Amino acid sequence: MRRILLRTASALAALCLAMPVQAKWYEASSKHFVVYSDRGTEQVRIMASKLERFDAALRQLTGRTDEPIAPSNRVTIFMVQSPIDVARLFGKGGNYVGGFYSSIAGASYAIVPPFIVQETGENGFAEGVLLHEYAHHFVSENQSILYPIWLNEGFAEFVSTARFEKNGSIGLGLPGQWRGWQLTHQVSVPAEMLVDSQAYFARRELAFDQFYPRAWLLYHMLTFEASREGQLAAYAGALSRGLNDRDAAIAAFGDLRQLELDLQSYGRKVTMPYYLIKGETLRPAQVNVRELSKEDAEAMPFWMRIRRGLEEGNAEPLAVEVRAMAARNPTSAFVQTILGMAEFEADHVDAALAAADTAIAIDPMAIEAHVLKGRAMLAKASRNGATPVEWNAVRAAFLKANAIDPDHPQPLFLYYASFLSQGFKPTGNALQALSRALELAPYDRVIRAELAESQVSRAQFEEAKSTIRMLMRDPHSPLGGARIRAVMEKLDERNAEGARKLLEMSNEEFKAKQEKGDPDSGAGREAAA
Repeated sequence: MRRILLRTASALAALCLAMPVQAKWYEASSKHFVVYSDRGTEQVRIMASKLERFDAALRQLTGRTDEPIAPSNRVTIFMVQSPIDVARLFGKGGNYVGGFYSSIAGASYAIVPPFIVQETGENGFAEGVLLHEYAHHFVSENQSILYPIWLNEGFAEFVSTARFEKNGSIGLGLPGQWRGWQLTHQVSVPAEMLVDSQAYFARRELAFDQFYPRAWLLYHMLTFEASREGQLAAYAGALSRGLNDRDAAIAAFGDLRQLELDLQSYGRKVTMPYYLIKGETLRPAQVNVRELSKEDAEAMPFWMRIRRGLEEGNAEPLAVEVRAMAARNPTSAFVQTILGMAEFEADHVDAALAAADTAIAIDPMAIEAHVLKGRAMLAKASRNGATPVEWNAVRAAFLKANAIDPDHPQPLFLYYASFLSQGFKPTGNALQALSRALELAPYDRVIRAELAESQVSRAQFEEAKSTIRMLMRDPHSPLGGARIRAVMEKLDERNAEGARKLLEMSNEEFKAKQEKGDPDSGAGREAAA
């Protein structure tokens, strides 16, 4: 339960940002996005407008409808002042990161470096990274079957090179200039490796640079090459029937050596087709722009650091800084909420609760303050041997938050978690809340794992398999995928205890058990295969 109460976006470092504390900040809000930047109202307006046009183009391309969305489920974009700030926020290994995205229930966000946002034309590198990551978010919100890494990345690359025309049209599928040179070099990711996730992960360090352009090229060929018409749909069908990566590729594409020869030939084309989606057919959402108050602008750097996550030892110094900032701005609900978040990260639960109450007194509809209040009450009850009345108060806090925003996934999830923290069997309403939280945030791995654990505990083995199957090909965590495959084996055996242990295990614990040959990790069977 510790991961439920205390999890943050990451456990990586987030050091002081280079931007001046008193910098002006601007917000552009729309149906699917909230954009923050210190670069003026026009820049945030253009960025949010382009993102909404991009979202509309993706929906037309994929045939997906634009359903209502709660404000909490929008993607927040932070444009920081320099690439150094991107690296600092990313933490370890971030020196060469051009921007990044994190998908968390009710708090998905992207961090991007500064760039001049042009209303029309082709994208630069930073904007391409942003569109690439949003493509992943778009797919994860709507994905009904499990896709291998090449298809996830190939689609994201395919749409990330979008060209925005003056007449409102958008071109999708153009070659990316920053990837193009890699297509002309020696092939280190042949088609046979490209379509087999496990084979690729085994050589990932040697083949990483080639993977993305090759994934783009294969997706492009299967989309536009007349001789392979229908094969992409056949491939998706093979995956939905449960075939593994390689077998699904052979079933849909035929001989993989011939696929490689065709791919090389296709990559030598002088010109390539692309989709042009007419501007008059797009219905992007409206964008509203405002300048943040001086008080809220001062809190922005702290909010980003908390949103990204703090490593051990950084929480207390941050709380000291935020207290001083909050003392200067006592009438801002946003500032008081950030103070509460900082106190919570520093494990000052009573102070976090007090700050949340202050924020709610200023703005009774401040949803994040209500969520924070519930989290603080839950943490306090979990460690203090709370009475039944106090536990009911915890759940009442989450019900209040749910009444303010019925589609915010965190109050739903934490309402369920409160029963586990109390040591009680979750009620039917709590189980419904957990299921609804995953419907609202299908990309959240923690909520998905918790639902799977709940299903395992009720001997709902097929339901649990359906819930966790989406995690098997996590493109950024091959070890996580291996752990989930081991869980699937336990579920096939109807071994509830073995599946539960694996679900509760961290990837690091799983790796250690595999290296020791622990049968609980499925190491023996995997080695034999």
